[in-house]
Amino acid sequence: MQNHNEIIEELNDVIEKNHDAVRGYRKAAENVRESRLISFFNHQVTEREGFIRELQNEVRNLGGTPKAEGTFKGTMHRAWIDFKTALSFDKEESVLETCITGERNCINEYDDILEESGLPESTRSLLTRQKNAVQAALRQVEAKEEFRD
Repeated sequence: MQNHNEIIEELNDVIEKNHDAVRGYRKAAENVRESRLISFFNHQVTEREGFIRELQNEVRNLGGTPKAEGTFKGTMHRAWIDFKTALSFDKEESVLETCITGERNCINEYDDILEESGLPESTRSLLTRQKNAVQAALRQVEAKEEFRD
């Protein structure tokens, strides 16, 4: 059984991943020319910003202080997007591949916290709904990448 401080810490990890996703999708939108991809990436930014607000509220409800930033690893991931797209013949495919990696990492973060016992039902429900949305986004990115092959 986890205590509230451990739950808050893990929720803050998920908040950081979502901050990373927001910045990553913004960077992705900057690195592609196809209007449908730009629109998709911008939609993901908006959705993840909503996730962050929901998670921050959940942390506050549990008596914690929510994180306001992403991770160093996320910063490095965005730098990798820039580097990889600069060298790539097909920038869109390169960006999509990088987004797939980021989404898989994000899903793993959700899985880690959802495996824990002692989560309040409201927290578990919120995380499950968000994870399902991230999985749907991953399927969309994979389909877009597959279509390009």
